[in-house]
Amino acid sequence: MPLSVREARVARMRVEDEALAQGMARLQELRQAELDVKDALAAAQAGLDAVVSEIRAVEERTGKLQSSLENVRSLHRRELWMDAIPLDVLRLIFEHCVEELIYAKTGLRHPIDYILRSTPFALATTCSRWRKLALAAPELWTYILVTDEDDWNAIQRVYEGISRSKSQLLDVTIVLHHCDESRYAAITKLVSTVLLHGNRIRSMHLRLPYKIDRKVCMAALKGPTPQLASLLVCYEPPHVRVNADHNNAADRDLEDPDDKSSFYLPYAPRLEILELEDTHMSCSPLYCRLDTLRDLTLWSGTSLDQFLDLAKCASSTLQKLKLAMSWDIPAGVQPVTLPHLTSLTLQGSTPLLHLALTAPRLRHLGLDTGLMSADMSLVTDHFASTVTALEIIEGSAPEDVHVLQAFRQVDTVTFTAFHNPGPITPVDWDLVLKEVATSSPPIWPKLASLHLGEGTGKALGDGLLNLVRTRSLQTSNEVDPASTERPAKLAAVELVGSGAPEWLCSSVAHLLARAKV
Repeated sequence: MPLSVREARVARMRVEDEALAQGMARLQELRQAELDVKDALAAAQAGLDAVVSEIRAVEERTGKLQSSLENVRSLHRRELWMDAIPLDVLRLIFEHCVEELIYAKTGLRHPIDYILRSTPFALATTCSRWRKLALAAPELWTYILVTDEDDWNAIQRVYEGISRSKSQLLDVTIVLHHCDESRYAAITKLVSTVLLHGNRIRSMHLRLPYKIDRKVCMAALKGPTPQLASLLVCYEPPHVRVNADHNNAADRDLEDPDDKSSFYLPYAPRLEILELEDTHMSCSPLYCRLDTLRDLTLWSGTSLDQFLDLAKCASSTLQKLKLAMSWDIPAGVQPVTLPHLTSLTLQGSTPLLHLALTAPRLRHLGLDTGLMSADMSLVTDHFASTVTALEIIEGSAPEDVHVLQAFRQVDTVTFTAFHNPGPITPVDWDLVLKEVATSSPPIWPKLASLHLGEGTGKALGDGLLNLVRTRSLQTSNEVDPASTERPAKLAAVELVGSGAPEWLCSSVAHLLARAKV
């Protein structure tokens, strides 16, 4: 081997040996540095843990102190106010808490006011001073409420409320139509006890089981009710009895009207709202005057004679009437004239109703879609001449939309979904509007405003769009040559809350905006 090659190799080994020694020395230094850093990090972490632990302890202490201070301040302020407010002023505040009474709400299906019922108990449990005042304030205990959702012991609270209310006017709501028959005796006792105070009942809403002894429950209404302003009585919704066997003797006894020689509400000088369902209540025009009654609603269970008697008793003041009955009008019936009636709603088929009822000032008519048929055409023709606002209520499918042509003075139409719990086929509102848009002569030639109620717009589409386009953007070329009347321009369509698709709402708004230009 040449000398130069050997020397080069030796030189290389020397260099690499020195490099290796330097690397090992550096590695040792780094490992030592690593240990030093870990020791420092451990010490820092221990310090951090100590700080965090102390922070949490201080936060916990300050939180407890803050909560305790707030409670003490709240108690201090409450005691100051409770001691500072004179009792007579405090009593006025209590009375204000129960001002909004449920008697002002109408309809058998109005909301139940649990907050109002709990108000006096909430006030009475604040402190001993308030409790003494609340128990001594009969105005707080005038709202009586019992429902199916209550514990049965709630009846005891009713008796306590009646006792504490002393001579104050009462507002009574009893909704117990889903109770077992084993509780009928207790319900009858409850209702009878409440009605014993009929001379100070201001409003009453009763919804009771159909087979309960209604003669016993309602007996007190045969006496004077001088303060009664609102009365709503229902014996179980009709849909519960759709498949009932009416050949049953017990059921027939229940459905028979009360003795014709026995009448209700002989003295109710303040009664303004009356709504009845399956009560068979009668009022004698000879002995009863309902000179303040302005709102009457009759569902099932009222005969034609009973209705005519009620109408005669309230003929001088009745403004709003709703009938969901189907009657056969006999020949020669003496019609009742209601000179102040402005609103009539029909949800029962009575083809000759116009022979029994005259309403010269009628302005609003509610009509079930199932009554759009040739059978009811005489009724609609009779009332159409004065009607300017028409409400179409969802029922069964209409047979003939063209009966609506009689309403030539109508300028406002509202579609309403009737929330019937029984089986029902939804009305195709779009098809109805399509018929209105294409009808000749035009249906509702003076239509200026259309309102779609809650739930009526879900299936709307081209039918509504065609009507809006036809009535809002009409030109002389678009008017049917065969028609002698040009329809009025449709100025407003209300779809909010109807469930109509967004594209339809936007299209209708666009067409109405174009019509204003």
